[in-house]
Amino acid sequence: MQWKARKVGNKTKAEEVGAKPVAVEVYFESLCPDSERFITVRLYPAYRALLGKNIFTLTLIPYGNAKESREGDQWAFSCQHGKAECLGNILETCAIYELKNITLWMPFVFCMEKNKATIKAAKQCCKDLQIDFDPIDKCRKGKMGNELQHQMGLKTQELKPKHTFIPWITINGKSEGLQIKALRNLLGLICSTYQGKKPDACKK
Repeated sequence: MQWKARKVGNKTKAEEVGAKPVAVEVYFESLCPDSERFITVRLYPAYRALLGKNIFTLTLIPYGNAKESREGDQWAFSCQHGKAECLGNILETCAIYELKNITLWMPFVFCMEKNKATIKAAKQCCKDLQIDFDPIDKCRKGKMGNELQHQMGLKTQELKPKHTFIPWITINGKSEGLQIKALRNLLGLICSTYQGKKPDACKK
């Protein structure tokens, strides 16, 4: 059933009870130039503009075109841009898991994507953002990180329709007809999708 706002006096029903935040999911890979560009030029500025406005939720899935196979009691990953990308993927996955709060992990991912998502970049990003690197590093070296990355793979593989390039963006679970809009103007797409009262950032 399609969810619609209904007028109640001078307000829509959506504004009265609180419109549902737009659910944004971004499927990407850490060393993909297109992913780097999208996160640094489109996603992070949109996140900053809408920070605290409660009009969208964000889920990042660092996996992209990677492949996995079972080796003994853990998963082995191969990535489009080599082993370094697999490392960048799991570092970002573990950061999201360990930091929990988007106000911590989103700046970290942004910093990583600006600086080629290496161990060196991760350490420097943690230092600059005053984040403890040790739990992230412990996660990426251990079973937890391996399983979390497997979950990123499962989520990517379950996309319907399947992604045809990276980064791949879904809005409220849908992707068809939205990719070019998201890549060109993610902020505008979020604002136009949100059915409640628009914050000032949407009017600029």
